[in-house]
Amino acid sequence: WGAACAGAAGFVVPAVWDRVKERRDRVRTELERRSAAVARLAEVSDEMTAPPAMPTVPRPRGTGDVVGLLRPQRAVVAFIGREGELRRLREWCHADGRNGGDGVSVGGGGGGGTGAAVALVTGTGGVGKTRLALRLAEELRQRGWSCRWVRAGGEADVVTTVREVGAAPVLLVVDYAETRTGLRALLTAV
Repeated sequence: WGAACAGAAGFVVPAVWDRVKERRDRVRTELERRSAAVARLAEVSDEMTAPPAMPTVPRPRGTGDVVGLLRPQRAVVAFIGREGELRRLREWCHADGRNGGDGVSVGGGGGGGTGAAVALVTGTGGVGKTRLALRLAEELRQRGWSCRWVRAGGEADVVTTVREVGAAPVLLVVDYAETRTGLRALLTAV
């Protein structure tokens, strides 16, 4: 009886070990794929902890650092008067399957049930569009979202890369969209 058990154990252990090795290899391959996708994501976008670099614009002489006070991350002026837009953007982020919303699409086109959609925030320079995006990103990050600025030149690859990384809901923000030649590729990918 002991010899029979030893023989069965010799057969079972290698079979179990082979399954463990196969699983380990699948997990390793998946981790390598995701690590590569995360590295590509860092090449085409930035975390939304600060505004993206502004296009270079000549400064009037004698303005010194006064112009720097207008940068959204400085938050020189309190965030006021944009509660309606912020609420509508929050609703839009949670609509149509984008993180369990109520199906209300505000300010953007639907993604055909894919959870992807586009919203457009417009306004004249200096009205607070970037500041609004920063505030929305701050709130969404607290709820587990990944919020990214799309780098100039990264428009064609960012959506595919985000999908490869997977996991959390994602907000992609394109600031200064009027300067982006790759915007069509990004919109097509969405």
